[in-house]
Amino acid sequence: MSSDEKHQKVWNKLREIHEEYHSPQKKFREWLMLSDHNNITNVRKINIFIKQIEKLLENSSYKIKDDNLFKDELASLVYRLSNVK
Repeated sequence: MSSDEKHQKVWNKLREIHEEYHSPQKKFREWLMLSDHNNITNVRKINIFIKQIEKLLENSSYKIKDDNLFKDELASLVYRLSNVK
């Protein structure tokens, strides 16, 4: 095997690893942009859920410490439970 072939093999393997690592994130981002039969995207639904939960928490003793983490976790939870393949 020539040196060029070895380098090509290494680059192909690195590309494969990169695509495997980023594939779940890409699927998640694509899922966020999907729309239902009423043309409402998943990202819009998630934002509605977030606002409703924040409103419920306004007058409670519960506080969200990290807004970004809360939003990410909620979106991830809905994504995982939606049977996306």
